[in-house]
Amino acid sequence: MSQVNAQWRSLEELAQDADVLSRIEQEFPMLGAALAAPRDRRQALALMAASLALAGAGLSGCDGAPQGQLIPAVRMPTGVVPGMPDYYSSAHIEGGYAAGTVVKHFMGRPIKVEGNPFHPASLGATSPIAQAELLDFYDPRRSWGVTQANLPRSRSALEQALGEQRDRLAATGGAGFVILTGASTSPTLAAQLDALRRSYPQIRWLHWEAIGRENVDSGVALAYGARLELKPQLQNADVILAIDSDLLSAAPGHLRIAREFAARRNPTRAKMNRLYAIEATPSLTGAVADERFIAGPRETHRILLALAGALLGGAPVEGQPWLDRIISDLKANRGRAFIHLGPDHAPEAHALVLAMNEALGGRGVVYTLLDAVTHASSDDSLSLATLVAEMHAGRVNSLLIIDSNPVYAAPGALNFVEALGRVDFSLCLSTTPNETAAASLWAAPMIHPWEGWTDARAFDATASVAQPQALPLYQGVEPHHVLGLLLRPDPPSALDLVRKTWKDRLGTNVNEAWADALAQGVIPNSASPVSHRPLRDAAGRARLPEPSSAATVLLFRPDPYLLDGRYADNPWLQELPRPLSKISWGNPLLISPWRARELSLANGDVVKITVDGVHMTTPIAIAPGQSDECVVALLGFGRRHAGPAGQNVGVDFFKLTGRSCGAPDIQPR
Repeated sequence: MSQVNAQWRSLEELAQDADVLSRIEQEFPMLGAALAAPRDRRQALALMAASLALAGAGLSGCDGAPQGQLIPAVRMPTGVVPGMPDYYSSAHIEGGYAAGTVVKHFMGRPIKVEGNPFHPASLGATSPIAQAELLDFYDPRRSWGVTQANLPRSRSALEQALGEQRDRLAATGGAGFVILTGASTSPTLAAQLDALRRSYPQIRWLHWEAIGRENVDSGVALAYGARLELKPQLQNADVILAIDSDLLSAAPGHLRIAREFAARRNPTRAKMNRLYAIEATPSLTGAVADERFIAGPRETHRILLALAGALLGGAPVEGQPWLDRIISDLKANRGRAFIHLGPDHAPEAHALVLAMNEALGGRGVVYTLLDAVTHASSDDSLSLATLVAEMHAGRVNSLLIIDSNPVYAAPGALNFVEALGRVDFSLCLSTTPNETAAASLWAAPMIHPWEGWTDARAFDATASVAQPQALPLYQGVEPHHVLGLLLRPDPPSALDLVRKTWKDRLGTNVNEAWADALAQGVIPNSASPVSHRPLRDAAGRARLPEPSSAATVLLFRPDPYLLDGRYADNPWLQELPRPLSKISWGNPLLISPWRARELSLANGDVVKITVDGVHMTTPIAIAPGQSDECVVALLGFGRRHAGPAGQNVGVDFFKLTGRSCGAPDIQPR
């Protein structure tokens, strides 16, 4: 009798059964091959264990109440009715921006994530990453503890070390101390950082994202002379031109923007809009466009110049018939036309596009401008590159890293790990062990977002309070607590800090308003007012950087689900087929069909790619609809310090970033 129908005590025992292996190989040929290879056996068994666990979680989450006799808790939590689900608002924070969610609970345990219909950034929708946050919450790798030089230490030892840093800050005024975080819209975190600056005038902080929108922010500042945020209003747009755009897939507020766009695609409800897409590689925006045009970096440069000449009254630039038709359509729909440029283009290009949108008269109709939603870094001149230079020069003696992984995701040319070794005191907070935690002097497990109190703003600055969905499963550390320890030995709780932030905004009946805000998932009337700052004259004269003259250009794009690699250890997101390509569990180099024929390559063939003397090997995938003049590398894979789902899966293209790319050399292996 097969062990499938008998009891088995381990996956290793189950894997000895020939009938089991035969069935596995029929459905998953690669898994069967891995089980037959001794060196791959441990990883294959680990993935089998994850699959079994996911199957159990999925069954319990989809079927509602578990089958069989339901045993109530000894001490029933307040408001929990046995056998009935409960729902609590929260917020999924991505790139610093919040999108409202509602978490479904069963007997006090989170089991499902849905969108919050009352939140302006979600309108009831969720992203795949927000859905997969459930699996991250139950990830057993979060059970790690505080380490010093990769050796176990107690939490009290960490707090003692932070107390010594507090004394040092008081003595030096904060000189040499830097805090590195991701992009943040949290008013409470901003208040803490500002309080640190008041106590220690020379302390600095840097908000940095490996997959960030610095070009967009810099372009807006160049065009208007201030930190502002552009808010699209596609429900009013009749004609849209999207150039290498992430408007419907990843831009702040993309869930709402996609819904507004889709509402204009039904001719029985309203006049249908038209979407033109110009892009180097296929995207979700291009997939739903009425007309899509392929253009690599050099041709896109010429297109931007032609658009500027036609819309801003500059020197005319010869275009193509299809581009002339788009320009005529934009002009014919003044006041209802909108141009959107993707975040990978230079700030000067964004400033130029903003000037075109102003010339088309769409401000206040198809888009508005708000005060910046994200919190600014302490110094305009402080960037990751300057921080690394100062670390090498010995001008940074203490570095606190919160929920960021620069050892893995910083541009490879910076060699962040070597600079980190020159810092006397370093502390990394991360939910699971990662590359930066392993390279830091101190490392501590950070709480999952569902385990603590914080706040964050949406793309229109509407604020949400992210309330804990459960008591901490593990002994995680709150970022608000760590920042508080730099000010005093007995800092207030995160809940007290968040309530203090919003106390004056909740009216006279604070307790009732606070309860309503938690129930609705938004702080009422917290969105930013519209900015009326005028466009600077220089915006329309912004000089575009010259494009690369190389025959082949290497473009870097984030994986749509792993982003900068922070979700690489989430099997749900690894397994989820990528839009259009349907690729999963890997990131082959994307090349056009013409380029594949030129190099005599087929899907899955391995090539050696060299950039400025740095070599790596990678499989390729042929991407129909991609420009012949570029190859595309998806970031977020090739993690070296992750769990079984993310460890060494795919290729780490971050090693090639930040280099003065000449033409990448691609040779078949």
